[in-house]
Amino acid sequence: MVLLASATVVLAYGECTKYGMMAYYDMGVCKCMSGYVFGTDFMGNTSCVSCFEKYGIGSTTDYINGGCMCMSGYVVKNDYAGKPKCVSADQECRNQYGVMSRYNSTYEKCECSYGYIFGIDSIGRTQCISEDEQCQNNYGYNSTYNSLSDKCECSYGYEFTLKNGGGLDCVRCSTKYGIHSSYNSLSKKCECDDGYTLDDNNQCVEKQNNVYFLLEVLDTDNDKAIIKSDYDHREYLVEYGVGCLSIENYVDNKIVVNLGTDFSLDTWDKIVLQNNDQTCNITYKELVFGTSDICDDGYILSDNKCTKITCPDNSTLIGKQCFCNSGYRMDSTGATCAKIEAVKVYVPPVAINQNNTSLNKNTVNQKAKSIEDKKVIQGKTNGANPPAAAVTSKPSIWNKISSSVKGFFSKIFK
Repeated sequence: MVLLASATVVLAYGECTKYGMMAYYDMGVCKCMSGYVFGTDFMGNTSCVSCFEKYGIGSTTDYINGGCMCMSGYVVKNDYAGKPKCVSADQECRNQYGVMSRYNSTYEKCECSYGYIFGIDSIGRTQCISEDEQCQNNYGYNSTYNSLSDKCECSYGYEFTLKNGGGLDCVRCSTKYGIHSSYNSLSKKCECDDGYTLDDNNQCVEKQNNVYFLLEVLDTDNDKAIIKSDYDHREYLVEYGVGCLSIENYVDNKIVVNLGTDFSLDTWDKIVLQNNDQTCNITYKELVFGTSDICDDGYILSDNKCTKITCPDNSTLIGKQCFCNSGYRMDSTGATCAKIEAVKVYVPPVAINQNNTSLNKNTVNQKAKSIEDKKVIQGKTNGANPPAAAVTSKPSIWNKISSSVKGFFSKIFK
C-alpha cells in the first residue's frame, strides 16, 4: 500500500463551490470530501477530483489519513506528463526486469519468478534471466544450472577450465586435452583414453611405458645388441637406428626402452640413453630366450664385434663351427686338421685254424682289413693317430707246426 496524499486544502478567498460539487468550506479553508483531492479537471481548472481521476485505476481512498493511496499490488510512477499514477507493480517490475519479473507485495519490491534470477542479459541490461542463462554468462554457452545442487555445472562432455584472463569456462574435453580424451559420465570429468596420459602441455599423448633393459652384448659394426628386460626378464636380439652414439658406454649396464602403450618390445620402440640424452629407434627385434647369437653364421663375437671365422686347412665351416674334412681329424691342439694315416698289418700267406683246416688268402685279408678298420675307427674315437709302424702279430702254435711240416717235406724232396 502506497500513500499518495492526505486531504488537501486551499485558502477560501471566495465561495468553495468554484472547486466543484465535492468541495466544502471549513474554518476559512476549502476542502475536498473523502475520496476526493484537489486536482485538475478536464477543463484544466483546479477542482476536487476522485482518486481514480488523479492517480488512475490502481488508486483508492485513504479513509484513515484522508486523501488517496495506491491499492495493494500497485506502485506510484510518473506518467509521460510527469504526473504520479498508481500503476500495476507486476507490470512495472516486468517493464524494468523483464517478463519473468513480478512484484512481492509483502516486501514491496520486484523479484524474479521461480527458476530465474537477476542477471545481465545479452545486451547488458539487468533482467530476470534463467539460471541456465546466468550459468552461461559466467561459464560459457555449455554451462547449465543444476537445481538439485543449486549451482552451475558444465554440460555433458565439457569441463571447467581456467581462462587466460581469469575465471572459469566450460570447455570440451577434446579441445582441452586433445583428441585422445573423453568424458567420464560417472566422475563428470574429462580423462585421457586408455593408453594415453597427460604431458607437460596438458595434452593426452601416447603413454610412455619406460622399462629398464640390461645391455648384455653389443655389435657396433652392425648396430645390433642383445638386451634383457627388467619387466619380463626376456632377452631380445635387436637392431637399432641412428642417434645412440654413446651406446658402447652402457654394455653390462641398464638402458631405458620406451615401449609405448604396452609392455612388449616392438619395432619402432625407442632406446633412451638416459645419461647422454640420446635416443634411437629399434628397427628389428627377435625374441631369443638367451639361445640365439648376435652374430650371423660365419662370424663370432669378439670384443663386442662380429669377426669372421677363419677355418684351418682341410676343414669346412658349418654354422659357427669348423669341422675337419673326410680323411682328416682335429689334432690334440684343436687348431689343425691332420690326415689320418692307414695302419699296416702283416698277414702270412697261409694259416691253419684250430680245427686244422686251411684258411684261404682272401679270408685272411678280409680279417686283416677288419682289424685295420677297427684300429682306425678306434683312433678316431680316441682322438689319437694310429701308430706309424706296422703292427705284427706273434705266430700262433699252429703257425709253428706249419713251419715244421714244411721243413720236413723240403728235406725229403731235396
